[in-house]
Amino acid sequence: MSSPATAATAATPALEPLLAEFRHECKTTRRVLERVPTDKLSWKPSEKSMSLGQLALHLSGIPGNFARFFTVDVFEPPAGAFNQRQADSTQEILDHFDTGVAAADAYIAGLTAEAAQKTWTAIFNGKAVM
Repeated sequence: MSSPATAATAATPALEPLLAEFRHECKTTRRVLERVPTDKLSWKPSEKSMSLGQLALHLSGIPGNFARFFTVDVFEPPAGAFNQRQADSTQEILDHFDTGVAAADAYIAGLTAEAAQKTWTAIFNGKAVM
């Protein structure tokens, strides 16, 4: 999962600690996701909760969403966009996570100092929330 420093991060050394921490946290998160049992993906902690498969797939998508959301100056999800689907297997969860981690790692590694300082806005229901 870890990769050598790129020319972009060498030019932006302030991002190296962020990238190192991201890679460390991803290793830990992947170890947790590896332990999600495929035969228990439909289990729910309560009737109102998402299933274990939905929760694990949601968690596995966070790195990829990070990379996708921050590549634009303004992010506004479409109304009713969040409907977490059920994972079919632990391998699907891990593949989803690995793909997202690679995208987020590349995004962070490629950030310039100027791009890292840009203002980013999240809009929810027509209002800026970040």
